[in-house]
Amino acid sequence: MKNSISVMPPAEKRIYNIFFVVIAALYAVCSFFTEFSPVAVFANLDQFWIFLSEDFFPPQFPTDIRMYNILDSVAVTIAMAISSTTIAGILAFFTALFASELVSPFPKCAKFVRGFATFLRNIPALVWAFILFSSLGIGTGVGFAALLITSFAFMVRAFTETMEDISVDCLESLEAVGAGFWQRVAHGIVPSCISGFLAWFLYCIEVNVRASTIVGMVGGGGVGIDVIGAVGVRPLGHGGHHGDIAAEQGVFHRLRIHTRDLSHQAVLLVQLLRLEQLPIHAAQADGLASQP
Repeated sequence: MKNSISVMPPAEKRIYNIFFVVIAALYAVCSFFTEFSPVAVFANLDQFWIFLSEDFFPPQFPTDIRMYNILDSVAVTIAMAISSTTIAGILAFFTALFASELVSPFPKCAKFVRGFATFLRNIPALVWAFILFSSLGIGTGVGFAALLITSFAFMVRAFTETMEDISVDCLESLEAVGAGFWQRVAHGIVPSCISGFLAWFLYCIEVNVRASTIVGMVGGGGVGIDVIGAVGVRPLGHGGHHGDIAAEQGVFHRLRIHTRDLSHQAVLLVQLLRLEQLPIHAAQADGLASQP
């Protein structure tokens, strides 16, 4: 009987086996503490199909005016994602030059720049929106700033790793002929890393389109506030009054267009959160929005 030849070295195979065992153990422990059961998920799939067939489909298409407002909000969301990513990409490029030990004129400071970017990146855009809400108020300014911070931190790390992968010979040859720092960047870094920079930039735009919708749900502007409005209106449609629904839509419309007066926006938001417990009429919503 011929002995089989292992493609993978035994030591490396043992490491992978230990890794999979540790992952399985962590999954079991986390499932126990969170009381998550995959069996329960599959057992309740009938509720999911009921939701799709009765609540999700067929959709209720809005009127012409409402559709125009939704399309306008979608355009604001996309514009907010693109603009914040563009500004963040420019700032991240110059910051990444000092975060790479291979490129930075101050290699000892590169780790501090990376650590700062890591700190900013580990805070989600949704949390930044809550933090900035008290200073900037409700509106696209909050969403733009939140996306700008997270995109900047993400692209600093991505651009830094892209710079670290270039050939050292290129930079050393430029330095040998007397090229300065910005000359090495222009003739060595940019030509070698431009494709990687563009790839990360486009990926960040894709991520920010989704993130801008989530940020908009907490007051960051765009289509997120319309999504929250639609979700809030649906339960009232089953058992509420038409006046309550109109009042809620009126509050959301005013919440979306008033972006500078923080105290006025806070009153609107509090009233909005109380709609399910304290029904109001459309006339009362108009009176609330007209308060100074």
